[in-house]
Amino acid sequence: MNVLIPDNIFSNILADSFSKNYKSKTTVKLSSEVTTKLLQSEDESIALIPSLDLIKHKELYVSSKLGLSFEGAFSNSYFYFTKGQISFEEIFIQGDFSSVEILLSKILFKENYNIEVSPHLLTDENAEVKENLLLVGDKNFFKNRYLQGLSLSEEIIELLSLPFVNYVFASTTKEALKKFEQENEGITEKILNKTENRRLTDKIEPELLLNNLSTVIFEFDNQDIEGIQQLLRLPYYHGIIDDITEVKFV
Repeated sequence: MNVLIPDNIFSNILADSFSKNYKSKTTVKLSSEVTTKLLQSEDESIALIPSLDLIKHKELYVSSKLGLSFEGAFSNSYFYFTKGQISFEEIFIQGDFSSVEILLSKILFKENYNIEVSPHLLTDENAEVKENLLLVGDKNFFKNRYLQGLSLSEEIIELLSLPFVNYVFASTTKEALKKFEQENEGITEKILNKTENRRLTDKIEPELLLNNLSTVIFEFDNQDIEGIQQLLRLPYYHGIIDDITEVKFV
């Protein structure tokens, strides 16, 4: 059994506090590959998958207790726009992107500004984009670049009046998820203790984590569950999918 996670600061912080049994079996993948790798696994693996992947994989069981959710502007994805623009037709997406950023970039601009945008995926990590960029992942925090950006999380929170559930733990079996939840109960406290001792990551300034980690949610409550459900309804309301996705929570 393996635990598959995407490669970003937040998921790595989470994985670093897994119980010993799971920490030693954690594998990092691209966000766009995590769900596929989970489905290809022949054992009872668990994966931290992009929440909107559930649209195409309704058969997966989803943890109602653990995941990765944001309650503020501090998050994994930021928009960077050309100054002085009134309207635009394209948005470039770069970094460790997934279905979440692709779908939400279309939905947000239609919902908030009545603008139809076409997402363009940039697989070249070194490509320089100076206009209309949605950057996903750790590069947002290099030289504090995120301070010039607009948080995707903040936009979704404002739209739904609920937390932005970016990733959920999923598995093909209930039993695997239940055991995982039990062994990692209270993980938030472990993470916060490590933060205070400055032993989390060298990819981001310790003070930035100390000041903002309280808005990053690793253990879900009812608001996060409602956030997942409402997020999954957005593609339906915008005619992107034909049916509302029902989540198989454990």
